[in-house]
Amino acid sequence: MSIAATAWRLGLAGAVVAAALGGVDALTRARIQANEQRVRFVPLVEVTGDARLANLRGSSAPPLTVCSVSGAPLYSVFVRSARGYAGPIELLIGVDAKNRLTGVRAISHRETAGIGDAIDTRKSLWIHAFDQRRLADIALIGDGGSIDAISGASVTSRAVIKGVHDALEEAVGAPPRNCSNVVDE
Repeated sequence: MSIAATAWRLGLAGAVVAAALGGVDALTRARIQANEQRVRFVPLVEVTGDARLANLRGSSAPPLTVCSVSGAPLYSVFVRSARGYAGPIELLIGVDAKNRLTGVRAISHRETAGIGDAIDTRKSLWIHAFDQRRLADIALIGDGGSIDAISGASVTSRAVIKGVHDALEEAVGAPPRNCSNVVDE
């Protein structure tokens, strides 16, 4: 077989493969984009408890204020960093229009595996103790609050409690933000 025939066959095979890849891309692009959209908003649903946030359009990057169609603020979602035992703990915090916590999630941390990672919802329910709490409740039980420390991880739990308290204190005193997203009622 000549070099020209081999080159022609390789070129034809390349064109067939490129066309097949283009077809697969065209068939799956919308589904992939819908899945990416849903994954971006999963943390917002977790910290607000409102499944409607999975269908938001627009930015999912905190800080953001989610409003009803009528323009009434429903939730504020923001990120707060707390100083843990092994470094910063990034917290995603949701607050409703009545200044009540809707949820807290640790979105990144480097706490000691098996001890400090109790702030991870996949490993512990501890962080759910913040759900539906008000500012006055956010302190350790011994310090006048309603949140119990994590046994063996007191630095981690104190850091999270302080971070959530400070963030909620700031949110309660802040003027309302403009709506960054709107949910259907």
